[in-house]
Amino acid sequence: MMLVYIFAFTIVLHYNQINDIIKVISTNYNIYKNMRINNMKNSKKLGQSLIEYGLILALVAIVALTVLTKLSQSVASTGDNATAAINATNTNSMVEYCKSVGKTGYSNGSCTSK
Repeated sequence: MMLVYIFAFTIVLHYNQINDIIKVISTNYNIYKNMRINNMKNSKKLGQSLIEYGLILALVAIVALTVLTKLSQSVASTGDNATAAINATNTNSMVEYCKSVGKTGYSNGSCTSK
């Protein structure tokens, strides 16, 4: 019986220390639980951020394709105009050459005479 009294007395003496240990364990558990909750919130925010970045990337791709399509049409027409100007210059220079050698004109890649 004496042993039970000693044990009970020891528990009473160390009650504050035991209570402090329980508080520390409880506090650590709450910190851990809050960290888990914050990590879950952050992972949801990360998922939302990835979706937003994906949407922005898709929008940029659509705009880039639209601009490149319009630009390609402009470049193609500029190339056609340059080709026509070069061909006209070539034809005019050949006509002048044919006249300089005594021929009357230029047709189908050669000088012609009447």
